[in-house]
Amino acid sequence: MNQGGVANVRVLDEHGRFGAPVDIAWRDGRFVDAVGGPGAPSADAGAGTDSDAGAEATMIDGSGRWLIPGLVDAHIHAAWQAFDAAGRDAIPETETVELTRRALRAMLLRGTTSVRDAGGLRSAALRATDADTLPRVQTAETLIDREAADTAGGVERAAEAALAAGARWIKLVGTAGIASPPGSRLEPAFSLEETAAAVRLAAQTGAGVMVHAWGGAAVDHAIEAGASSIEHSMFLTAAQARRAAERGLVLVPTLRIYRQVRAMIDAGELPEAFAARVDEAVAAHPGAVRLARDAGLSIALGSDSGTPAQHRTALREFAALVDAGLAPEEALVAATRTGAELLAGAAGEAIAPSGRIAPREIADAVLLNIDPSDPANRDAIGDPSAVDAVILGGRTILPGRRPGPVIADPAIRPELFPPRTAHSRMRTTVIPKRSRTGRAQRFAAATAATLAAALLLAGCAPASGGSGSGDAAKPVSGGQLKLGRAAAVDSLDLNQQITANNAFAIDQVFEPLVSFDETGKIVPWLAEKYDIDQAGLVYTFTLRSGAKFSDGTPVTPADVVFSLQRHLKVGGPLPLEAPIASIEPGSGDAAKNTVVITLKQAYTPFLSELSGFANGIFPKDFGGKTEAEFFTKPVGTGPFAVESWDPNGDLVFTKNTHYWQSGKPYLDTLVYTVVPDDTQLQQQLTAGQIDAIEDVPASAAKQIGSGSATKLVKNGSWEIEQLFFNTQDPRFADEHVRRAIAHALDRDGITKATTFGTAEVANSLIPPTIEYSADAEKGIALAFDEQAAKDELAKSKYPKGFETTLLIASGNSQRAQIAQIVQEALAKIGITVKIEQIDLAAFRERFKAYKFDFMINSGQSDAPDPNGLVTFQADPEGFSKSYWTHYTDAKVTELMHEGRTTADGDARKKIYVEIQRILAQQVPYIPLFYPSNLKATTAKVHDLAVRPNGSIRFQDAWIAK
Repeated sequence: MNQGGVANVRVLDEHGRFGAPVDIAWRDGRFVDAVGGPGAPSADAGAGTDSDAGAEATMIDGSGRWLIPGLVDAHIHAAWQAFDAAGRDAIPETETVELTRRALRAMLLRGTTSVRDAGGLRSAALRATDADTLPRVQTAETLIDREAADTAGGVERAAEAALAAGARWIKLVGTAGIASPPGSRLEPAFSLEETAAAVRLAAQTGAGVMVHAWGGAAVDHAIEAGASSIEHSMFLTAAQARRAAERGLVLVPTLRIYRQVRAMIDAGELPEAFAARVDEAVAAHPGAVRLARDAGLSIALGSDSGTPAQHRTALREFAALVDAGLAPEEALVAATRTGAELLAGAAGEAIAPSGRIAPREIADAVLLNIDPSDPANRDAIGDPSAVDAVILGGRTILPGRRPGPVIADPAIRPELFPPRTAHSRMRTTVIPKRSRTGRAQRFAAATAATLAAALLLAGCAPASGGSGSGDAAKPVSGGQLKLGRAAAVDSLDLNQQITANNAFAIDQVFEPLVSFDETGKIVPWLAEKYDIDQAGLVYTFTLRSGAKFSDGTPVTPADVVFSLQRHLKVGGPLPLEAPIASIEPGSGDAAKNTVVITLKQAYTPFLSELSGFANGIFPKDFGGKTEAEFFTKPVGTGPFAVESWDPNGDLVFTKNTHYWQSGKPYLDTLVYTVVPDDTQLQQQLTAGQIDAIEDVPASAAKQIGSGSATKLVKNGSWEIEQLFFNTQDPRFADEHVRRAIAHALDRDGITKATTFGTAEVANSLIPPTIEYSADAEKGIALAFDEQAAKDELAKSKYPKGFETTLLIASGNSQRAQIAQIVQEALAKIGITVKIEQIDLAAFRERFKAYKFDFMINSGQSDAPDPNGLVTFQADPEGFSKSYWTHYTDAKVTELMHEGRTTADGDARKKIYVEIQRILAQQVPYIPLFYPSNLKATTAKVHDLAVRPNGSIRFQDAWIAK
């Protein structure tokens, strides 16, 4: 008889949460009714038997520990001791058996109590090992790919052979993998009928079917046929996720293995030719996991480990699930209950744990000395130093010992086990806390830091005299704020830049005469007021009294004149389009503090245009420096000055002690640090390594917003996510092709699938946050209509379709998902799309050189007037040549110029609505959705003011002590 228990331990419930400490007991390999405290055993425990005589029990002191159900790895290759087939074949069979035993034993000691082998491990070989010292194992015996099926005489014959050999799982290899070309279509290896035949055959013996399917029709076939699980599925779509959830399938994503494969390529262990396809998989995978989670599709942990080193670190897949966007609680359910239930469905008559710690359930569990639900401890699962005991069917396994009862001190909790015979004895084991080194010490430090932060946020401070930490509290001066962002700042020349990586650093140093607030309203800024004459031609700006540059020199009208004249001369990507006749200091006494700008004719968007970062003010003659010297370490009136700057890395700002807003900025230092991956950004924020994130992926917004240690900062935006066509390409010069693609795309579906409720579907170029948007006008955008798409393509010069490449920046999981949806949608009308992902810097170089077919990117207005966005995206003579599409239309150009000189009101609205209508019909680009501005901070950061253009006013931000 195996009996024992853990006293005063926190237990994981079926939702992945830990409750208050309780007492847990097990007998005869199952948990008993004593769960939660002293109590009687279950009725089926029955009276004692003679076999109970002399039985010992293990009682463990669980104080300060956490008990979780036994971990399940739902996708391993335990018998693989080399990554390639040739390497595996070179290992003698006896050695393979021993290495397999060691691999499984190592997994058990790390807390894995059940595994599903996805091919390679034979039941006969498993029987040759000491199975009592290993996790529970279910096998697929072999992998059935197209070649194996054909060799056997069909899928059914191959499946019958596997089942006859002892398989509990039929493993179908439904798509190609890393050896397939980048961007290639995911052709299914098996038809729906073949997949269904395998499922029917497996069901006859109570076995299950697992389908290796990166995406495409193979996933559809697995869903429709009723397979138990889909494996990998990094190109899963939202629609597939929903159907799979409805059919009760489980996704086993195996995230980490593809990162390991990439490392093997880098080390020269695998061909470089695999790199591009692997990079596609790695980029897309987190998005697929989040799609599954949000669709309600169950997710199970699977490592896909296939070498000794991978077997030992298999449970690091848990951290990969968290990195992909699952909350630790969700990842714990994936690693326990979901995996256990998946395996129970194919267990037949074998004992099958449920993945829950509850009366009558199989007593598989892991006792940890670290809280695995704390995001700071994401690596605790799989770390041997975090495991104090493993319970396998009621047998207690301590690190370094074989399964069996552990005899220690006299019993202290015999009430958990009512007497069964006069000879039963109860003893307790007190497991000492092991000293921690290396990673374990870091876990302890992280836990301590989290506790300290929690105490602070809970108000464990003096009742009076403290500053408080809520947004309503008085701001605190001092400290450093580190902002994580995707790209480095490579230029601080305000007149030459447009991209957000540079713009949102420039605006910390330079300020314009007027600006706009969080709602987009124009407000006086470096000028304390402005006056406009009745004709709308003369603008007089009065500078703020006492305003100084960051070097302490006063701001004069001569500086303003020099700055704006330089902008007029340079032009740049955001030129002053206003018909300016002169820029001069005021006359007489006003010459000391006023600037007068005279226009040749009325120009309605002038103040809006002037509010952009490109019109910031700097010292006359660059303060006596050359242009190159000045913009290396510029001087401005903004809240911060540049302290140090690596154009390929971080930028450090220091407080401008001469700032004109009294007492601001509150921060001493502001650091822009480059973290080019969405997942890493979120991970570092949660761990407190950074204080804020510049752009939060929509998929992570809910988790960040609900976290106790993080906050989501959200505001409406002037941004539009779009699909852009290079009209220099003959295929996309054809308006019918562009219209066909517009009809083929379900913009509403894309928005719902990829923005997680943080965006609105776009029906026009100008978003509703900017005046004169036509988004609410009926019939503006081309509707989703697959037949209309085919009809339009038939009218084009390419009625049979064509092959093309969609360019996106890597590291952006949302755009990777959009690209997959576009790829699938266009395939239905005969357009084959290859997806090309390159790093952000290279992406920008490519599209600015017109070296793309079509691309996914975002348009962003830098000012509140509609003219700015229309000019940037529809002016063929402008800096960007209609956002690098080379689109031109005489009527749009005419209306654009008319809109600039027409006074605000109904007539001007009519002009911009007509521009949007023409653009929607001619489709040089397809607006997909209007994102929200999503920023994130740790709980200690307060008053982060976000404007509609996505910029942040850091002068208002402060950090709680």
